[in-house]
Amino acid sequence: MAESFPASLQQKFNQAGFQLTFGDSAIETPNEVGPPKKRQRYTKEFDDLRGTIELERTDYADFETFFKTTLAGGTLTFNYDHPISGVTGEYQFKGRPSITTLGGTYFRISFVWRQIA
Repeated sequence: MAESFPASLQQKFNQAGFQLTFGDSAIETPNEVGPPKKRQRYTKEFDDLRGTIELERTDYADFETFFKTTLAGGTLTFNYDHPISGVTGEYQFKGRPSITTLGGTYFRISFVWRQIA
């Protein structure tokens, strides 16, 4: 069962830098003559969402615990409202998040999530 995204963290992606990439379920096979044959490889694509959220130093422990412990280093899934449709979906971290400073006690977390369901 998917975990819940921590309520203590920012609940909406920052608009700047948000990117949605549709999953690719197609495969192309070259032909001897004519265009390549294209067919569907999977019945479900896995869309990728690239984005950022911001947090204060006091919220860092919540994020670290969520990623490292609750999600077992990002291997488990969690629920989140899709940034465009608003429908709750199941997501998983794709790779590791990175954290940069915004100055003072404010930080930005950058990540890519894969939509599982």
